[in-house]
Amino acid sequence: MVTEVRLLRPADTEEFAALLAANHSFLAPWEPIREASYATAERQRRDIEGLLRR
Repeated sequence: MVTEVRLLRPADTEEFAALLAANHSFLAPWEPIREASYATAERQRRDIEGLLRR
């Protein structure tokens, strides 16, 4: 098994948003308080695309 580390891509947004939502309770002690829209695919796509443009 090979593990790959890479930057998020816009194509990853659906899966990434689902992981954020599924793990919200577990990650809550270490994450800042965020608005509900943070874990949506639309928000993650916008944020990822914005960060990749930097």
